Amino acid sequence: MPLDNINKKIGLFGGTFNPIHYGHLRTAAEIAETFALDKIIFIPSYTPPLKKTDIAPPSDRFEMVKLAIHDNPIFEVSDIEYHQNQCPSYTLHTVEQFKKLYQNSKIYFTIGIDAFLDIHLWYQPDILLKEVEFIVIIRPPYLHNDIKRSKYIKNQTNLNTKTNEIPLINGHYINLVNVTQLNISSTDIRKKLKNGQSIKYLLPESVELFIIRKLLYKGDS
Repeated sequence: MPLDNINKKIGLFGGTFNPIHYGHLRTAAEIAETFALDKIIFIPSYTPPLKKTDIAPPSDRFEMVKLAIHDNPIFEVSDIEYHQNQCPSYTLHTVEQFKKLYQNSKIYFTIGIDAFLDIHLWYQPDILLKEVEFIVIIRPPYLHNDIKRSKYIKNQTNLNTKTNEIPLINGHYINLVNVTQLNISSTDIRKKLKNGQSIKYLLPESVELFIIRKLLYKGDS
């Protein structure tokens, strides 16, 4: 194992990134600061199990992330889901690969609260919630107390601090976190592109130019 992989705090930021935008980047930066992470690894999903339409090719989404993060030394992008030889790609298998790579480091997996509330639909969620520590981002229209809707949350009444260690019924914890909310979404960006509207200042210029050059998000699927 490389020496630079030992005793690190590693954040895994998985997502479709369809496309990546400033909301994703700001979230990653604040998570890195809050948890004193040594590295955040963006992991574009290869074939998202719960999303079937309006998705750019995996290679294009990977390239957009690469363009977006090139100037931040603690940001990396991984193509690990490309090499799992499976369709669709599952978060559990991705996490297991990173745990092998960073055996003596602490690994966090970052997702939005909306995704966490759907985690019961993921592949083997009971195992996944034991494998890695989750950072769950609160974002509108969800509030702190909405986390109680998950069947995996142990009874908890006080959810009012900036960062909350929320106990799970399996004895582990998730970290419930507020970040600066930028009113930007990938869905809205795709809609603007289909309607011929500008997406300038919603994402890095390099990503905008890539989308225009590749004619992404112009069709219905």
